[in-house]
Amino acid sequence: MITRVSYCPKRFHMRDVMAYTAMGMEVIALENDNAAIVGVVQIFDLSNLDVEHAAQLDGGLLRKWWYWMSECSPLRINVTYCLNAPKELQSWLGVLRTLCVKMSPVEYM
Repeated sequence: MITRVSYCPKRFHMRDVMAYTAMGMEVIALENDNAAIVGVVQIFDLSNLDVEHAAQLDGGLLRKWWYWMSECSPLRINVTYCLNAPKELQSWLGVLRTLCVKMSPVEYM
């Protein structure tokens, strides 16, 4: 599943982007039996990520997203890739990766 994060931050909040991703995963779970059994690879394209979108990713929202991915998701998420992340976000993603790997067996790249 590929998600591009390049939406207008004044029109869409990051909660909306995450809800869209969750809805897509639920549709995949209903229509594709193989994905329900084997799991999926999640790819986030952050090439056009705006600073305002990054500011919307607070700790509470990330914690809810992480628990949804690891505990409540209808599909097993094998790996999550974040592509084309801005330099400001790369160090933050590195910290997040170390925390998330300690929290659960899901691999976070």
